[in-house]
Amino acid sequence: MKKISLLLFFVFQVYALSAQEIKLVKIDQVLAEMNKNDDTTRVLNLWATWCAPCVHELPFFEEVYQETHQNQKIKIILLAVEDYENKVKKLVQNKNIRATVWLLDEKYANEWISKIEEDWGGEIPVTKIQNNANAETIFHSGELKKEELQMLIQKISK
Repeated sequence: MKKISLLLFFVFQVYALSAQEIKLVKIDQVLAEMNKNDDTTRVLNLWATWCAPCVHELPFFEEVYQETHQNQKIKIILLAVEDYENKVKKLVQNKNIRATVWLLDEKYANEWISKIEEDWGGEIPVTKIQNNANAETIFHSGELKKEELQMLIQKISK
């Protein structure tokens, strides 16, 4: 019995260590991150678990994250824009997402949508890629393939 308890303890510890932390954020925190005055290229992807194209493209963001996460000049943030924290956690765990995942803690979309992009209507998926040192921003509405995402990051990081 002690061996089983000990084994379960270690299994739980490994699971707990591998679980992705999902941070609840306000729109002002998102904007503060995106507007940092440095030469880091920030990739902000807005998505939800109920959005099939969003879920389909998440592995591409994760692959690019895995390829670039040691590069301190690129930061990928996956911002879930829904009210279901448990669904987000489950999907992130099932897809083995290690990139930064935030859950937007705002009730009224009409109050924050234009803060992300003035002319944006709120459709998802949407990706904003920004490099403040270059004063460059790309706003892409719709699903991205891995190659498209890589191309956009490379274009703005120059």
